[in-house]
Amino acid sequence: MNVLFIGYWSVNDPLTTSTIIPHLKILEEMDEVKKVMFVTPESPANKIIFEHAFQKVEHHILPMKNNFPALIARLLDFLLFPKIITKLCRKNKVDKIIARSSLAGAMAWMVHQKLKIPFAVESFEPHAEYMLESGVWTSYDPRYIFQKYWERKQQQHAQLLMPVASGYKNFLIENGINPERIITVPCSVDAKRFQFNKENKMKFREELKLPAKCIAGIYVGKFGGLYYREEAIRLFKAAFDYLEDFRLIILTAQVEEATFLCQKYGLPSAAITINKAKYEAIPHYLAAADFAYATYQYSPSKKYLNPVKVGEYWAAGLPIIITKGTGDDASIIEEKRAGAIYDPDLPEYQYMYMQIGGLLEETGIRKRISQLAVDYRNINACRYAYRRFLVEQS
Repeated sequence: MNVLFIGYWSVNDPLTTSTIIPHLKILEEMDEVKKVMFVTPESPANKIIFEHAFQKVEHHILPMKNNFPALIARLLDFLLFPKIITKLCRKNKVDKIIARSSLAGAMAWMVHQKLKIPFAVESFEPHAEYMLESGVWTSYDPRYIFQKYWERKQQQHAQLLMPVASGYKNFLIENGINPERIITVPCSVDAKRFQFNKENKMKFREELKLPAKCIAGIYVGKFGGLYYREEAIRLFKAAFDYLEDFRLIILTAQVEEATFLCQKYGLPSAAITINKAKYEAIPHYLAAADFAYATYQYSPSKKYLNPVKVGEYWAAGLPIIITKGTGDDASIIEEKRAGAIYDPDLPEYQYMYMQIGGLLEETGIRKRISQLAVDYRNINACRYAYRRFLVEQS
């Protein structure tokens, strides 16, 4: 069969590298799959490089309209992209469509309306609610209105929905979706890629000019939107008060923003490393750290999240300070003694860092926590879901 896979991020985006490429490899290995058309939206300014060694996968570009105001440009994209995808489907006689995220799922539904090709949506989440509750969109924002509508259509018409958290699967079932149409597929990680090695820890600490015996915390990600901004910096700052010889590593595309926030709140610049790193380098930084932060904004819908970075932190054996109510992960971290829970309403900084300090004294802590990635973020759930959709539901 021929499969079309819709990504929502550039082919060179770290999210594509970490969450889509491994799934394309699954399709590549399936005997039933003859060819995969992989499409991604790309800005004209991007240098497109698709270097992955696939035999069955062809990469196709969805050209973004960036010569308009942002809102208009994105609406134009959602008008143009389904037409391009429809032509691809007809030309290549596509049998099934897989979309990564409910944003890409909107395009899959539009194509389904024309061609009636069965489609599945993996990483199906209430994106509209995430953006509303985080204050990025308002209830009258056209993006919220359209996305909310498209998510309903996906719930009605997708042959298979793959939420990343068990809580959202239960929510969908409670709201009338047939359980046979839902499989929970957490965001998987390559545990071997992030596996901790003590020698590497010392090597990368030397490269980063970190003292061998310091306690290093690491944050990977953005500031603002779905993530805390000032609250995260206050949390980081408290570590300097409660942990001995603390060092902070921040990996973000918002280097200037992070630098400004750290200066604004008086964090010691000499003890902070702020870099923009390629995805391939992230395991090195995680190896140099002792624990990690996952500071998502708290809101009711965040219990349906399943952050990729949490799985990567686990694979590296790092205890995590995570915001309460974040997906299934916050409960797992609390139950398995794998970090500390951050409550933005009652930020008990001293208690959190006492928990982290205690964990760091535990013999074999990194090995114990790395097992969580194997237990909760292995790729077998995706393999099972793909076989259900592509083979058993044919």
